[in-house]
Amino acid sequence: MVRASVALVCCLSAVSLAQSQSPPAPEAQSPTEAAATAPTPTGGGADWSMRSGQTMGEGQSAVAGQAGWPGIQTEYMVGIKPFLDLGGRFEFDWSFLGDTRAKGPGIKFQGIIRVHVFDAGKVIFSARFEPGFMAFFFGDSGASALAPVPSGPPPALRARTPAQVTVPDYSSSYGPGYYGTTTSLTLPVALEAGFPVQPGFLLNARFSVPLTFVLGDYGGTVVPLMFGVGTEYRFNPRLALVADLGAGPIFYINGGTDFGLNAMVGVAYKL
Repeated sequence: MVRASVALVCCLSAVSLAQSQSPPAPEAQSPTEAAATAPTPTGGGADWSMRSGQTMGEGQSAVAGQAGWPGIQTEYMVGIKPFLDLGGRFEFDWSFLGDTRAKGPGIKFQGIIRVHVFDAGKVIFSARFEPGFMAFFFGDSGASALAPVPSGPPPALRARTPAQVTVPDYSSSYGPGYYGTTTSLTLPVALEAGFPVQPGFLLNARFSVPLTFVLGDYGGTVVPLMFGVGTEYRFNPRLALVADLGAGPIFYINGGTDFGLNAMVGVAYKL
């Protein structure tokens, strides 16, 4: 009996000691208190991109600047949703849509809508729509926009020469036949694919159709088909090198086909 009593006392002592050493149960919190103490979610961190198929990430934004052919440009992009980016671009160009023979100063304003399409693991796809407005200022003689003027009597004016511009005495038999100041609406659509090579280094490929409508009574439709590649290399989580190279035919629906080129390099900075 004595031994049983001693054993019972030892068990009760052990239970009491364990209870005294266990942490107190947390107090119940109201929804307001829980929301106030919850950790603040962050954006995608280093997982942001302006060129490689991957969207910016919700709440993240960045700016980029590039120069090369056909001009210089600055761009802003912000992640509205994990799958949706919105932004804008301003360009000062010295070639009409990258046409290697249509040389003349021009400006372009574009909005940017980028939507995530599909993530295949090693390849990320997104689609772009970049509507905008542009104005180009070709020389009145057309010399800045065309190949050398042929000798002999002037051929008939090209049908796509806008009516609001000054008509020169001669016109080339090929290449774009725009003179003076031209205004256009551009509605580019593109599909881009990103290939993450390693953290901070991404490659991309793109197919775009920068459909353009030159305004005016004798305006025309221009359909470039551009195939491109590019890269993004991050020096640190906020700063990246961006480079793009694209080329393809430019079809002038009212006649003529030229070669288009896009070769740009610059930097992007996450805000």
